[in-house]
Amino acid sequence: MVDHNMAATLRGPELAHLLGADWPGMPPLLVDATPPGFDIGSYTITAATPTATLEDGDTVDLGDRRLRALHLPGHTRGSLCLFDEEAGALFSGDVIYDDILLDDLHESDVDQYVATMLRLQDLPVQTVYPGHGDPFDRARMLEIIADYLRTRAPQLLTDELHVGPLDQGPA
Repeated sequence: MVDHNMAATLRGPELAHLLGADWPGMPPLLVDATPPGFDIGSYTITAATPTATLEDGDTVDLGDRRLRALHLPGHTRGSLCLFDEEAGALFSGDVIYDDILLDDLHESDVDQYVATMLRLQDLPVQTVYPGHGDPFDRARMLEIIADYLRTRAPQLLTDELHVGPLDQGPA
């Protein structure tokens, strides 16, 4: 859900402030060019009226493909992924991507993010299609999860959980 009071700016420092982030070197504007007559000061995000809502476990039937909705909070409280179980394809949005996972935003929750990572490692994902960057395979997904858990929940790595590149999960 879009919060009209948050992240509704194209000004770098203002966006960093709204998100509660300390981003040195943020450019003054997040765009390089604007169309004639565009007023950056009046830019707003307008919420679309939903035609339906999705809950964890709901299915979206596209005819030749069925996607299961997975509520995977942590990055944000409403983070949702779509999982094509037949193909092993995870459309992950901002939940997991091949970069530093952001969990210090104003609505992030590290404990929920850890639970999300533990849930992801148990899914038979073969390919991740993230919201940022290039797709990656299961082995890379497990490496990203292990790296995150080493940082945010190292105590879990000494328990009976098996995370990391040696545990490739279901083939």
